[in-house]
Amino acid sequence: MPSAVTPTPSTSETIKQVPQPATLTRNRLYDAGPVAPSGCREPAVQPSDLAAAEIFFQQALACLDRSWAPVVRRAGFAFRPAKLVVTVGESPSSPCDVSDGRSFYCDGTTIYIDAHEVLAAFAEAETAADRSWVLTSMGFLISHEYAHHLQELAGISTAQYLLLQKVSGVDFAFEETRRHELQASCLASVFFGANSSWFPSADRVSQQKRLVGLLGDEWDSERTHGASKNHAAWSMKGLDAAEPVACNTYVATSALVS
Repeated sequence: MPSAVTPTPSTSETIKQVPQPATLTRNRLYDAGPVAPSGCREPAVQPSDLAAAEIFFQQALACLDRSWAPVVRRAGFAFRPAKLVVTVGESPSSPCDVSDGRSFYCDGTTIYIDAHEVLAAFAEAETAADRSWVLTSMGFLISHEYAHHLQELAGISTAQYLLLQKVSGVDFAFEETRRHELQASCLASVFFGANSSWFPSADRVSQQKRLVGLLGDEWDSERTHGASKNHAAWSMKGLDAAEPVACNTYVATSALVS
């Protein structure tokens, strides 16, 4: 969910460019073609408690698997479904060192979602519009984390990890992380672009577009997810194209992934 903190943009810096491997810049996933509509619809579940939130995310995950499996296979990669763990208020036991209260993808297999913020927001929602905002956020959250699973299947995550082992420099590492995260948001939006049936109304599509414009990292000193304008731009590219060719952040200039 978007932070209420007023962002303080950090000073832009020139990042020394390092050659990107072909697995990042010319990955076969980009050429796999459009994601075909799969008839996916937003789960008809109200996240009133942990069990309900978990049902929402599990049903959404099944839709994501159904939509993306043919694309991954067309690209020449082996497909395997993602696993899911949903908790409240604390990070579950995982191989990854992540602070409590965060949702993340870990170990090349599993999406971990902390539903605390979702449940709190839904409990505080006073209107139908407030409740629909929570549902829109939940859909984008799991689609973004699922995109990290796609990056794993396509070898993008491994290639980036190996690249970062060969170079030094915090600024470059942050830029690479932003490329990875902005690509995930673009791929997340590809799913929604292909599956317009997900949204119960045109108003919800507009809500999705507003949401992606609020998820920048200007308030984060480590700048790992991209400024609001870039997050919105890459998300909209994915939504409009409905295919992964729109999401090659690894050939973009530094300004487009700042």
